[in-house]
Amino acid sequence: MNHSYNHNDLLTISSITINNDSRIDSETHTITQICFSLAFCSTLIHLIFILYFKRIRKLYGFCIMIHCLFYSISYLMTLITCSLSKKTNLIHIIFGYLADYCILTTIIMNLKSSLMIVYLLLSRRENMNGYHGNYQLCNSSNVCLNHIKKLCYIMGHIMVIILPILCIVISIFLFETNNYISEDHKEFAVISCNLTPNYGHFYIFFPILFILLLLQFSCILIVIKLLIGQQQNTNHYHDSITTLWKTTNISARFWITLKFTITHSLVWLIAFLALIQASISLWHVFTLLYSLQAIYITVNCTFTRPILDLLYQWREEKMDYYKNEHHLLLINHILNTNQQNDKKQDRVNNVLINY
Repeated sequence: MNHSYNHNDLLTISSITINNDSRIDSETHTITQICFSLAFCSTLIHLIFILYFKRIRKLYGFCIMIHCLFYSISYLMTLITCSLSKKTNLIHIIFGYLADYCILTTIIMNLKSSLMIVYLLLSRRENMNGYHGNYQLCNSSNVCLNHIKKLCYIMGHIMVIILPILCIVISIFLFETNNYISEDHKEFAVISCNLTPNYGHFYIFFPILFILLLLQFSCILIVIKLLIGQQQNTNHYHDSITTLWKTTNISARFWITLKFTITHSLVWLIAFLALIQASISLWHVFTLLYSLQAIYITVNCTFTRPILDLLYQWREEKMDYYKNEHHLLLINHILNTNQQNDKKQDRVNNVLINY
């Protein structure tokens, strides 16, 4: 009897454990969907805000605009993969690869933005060297600048499309999508949406992503070095860099790019640790940071001083436009009234003459 009693107790305990695990999994899945939904809504608001105001589009530049577009689409693709069940395996895999493509494209466009900032600062410096008679230095440096410009075009027109597709194709042909490292990772794949802990993500996706982020930090360090150099030197070309920095949109683009680079690095480092350890707690941290990143970027980029100045200028222009429209309508009304009065006076005069 004691043996049967203990056996029943074990069955009860095991059933409770299974129910608790399924409850935790469902809660984790729900939390993940909520976080990604908030992130998608936040990035969508940010994108609509950018597209609505022409001045802000010019401030951000083409690269950051495309970055924000793919950033929003990546959240949508990730949210779709989280909503799909594992029974629809093929559809889940397709949307998972689409999410990976959008994520890599987002990082590449941020890298291109940082490369363009470096190119503009270096080109201004070399142009000033040419003006001051350093023709040999200018000619040799222009070769380097032309290479940087060509690299930017390659990043924009080729790598943005080819590199993410190449990563996905290599992952498909070299690694099976459902080939997980261990049983723990296989169970963890139930809640990890498109970031399945397979060999393709660990050997292709994350290494490429971290290399792109490392290149972004390299560009940021070059910009910081140029800015520090212009403070320590009194050469005229450094003054030109300061003028370019203060009178154009480069400084605003640099700070936006820097914010994206730092937040991307933090978020994807946590994602890599969560996947490699198959840790649910780290996955919660990742989803929370992922949503907070979108909210932070939206709020911080929207309420910065350059954006607020542009909004103030837009408001003043609208007010001036409506004032001018009101004045024109008022003038037309006065002119029409005067014309009507003149016509009435002419009719009166004609009547008096005829009389």
